Amino acid sequence: VCRGVSDVTAAGAIGAWVFVPETVEAPAPCVGLLKPVVSNALLRAMTTCFGSICFGTLVVAVVSALVETLKQLKYKRMSNCVP
Repeated sequence: VCRGVSDVTAAGAIGAWVFVPETVEAPAPCVGLLKPVVSNALLRAMTTCFGSICFGTLVVAVVSALVETLKQLKYKRMSNCVP
């Protein structure tokens, strides 16, 4: 989930920088050490996009578990066939 949040934050910051350059200098609620465009993207990733990030992480985890299970079954089947 943390990697998803960082990916969405980076994508949001780059997207704002490329497609809407005037928003780069817009004020943000949590400026701190971050540039406003980055803090806006982080805020968006942690609020409106967070459910999608979690669901995507769940899907990736299920598919990865399925792939590993199939690999183990294939390995067991191949080791039983060796004379």
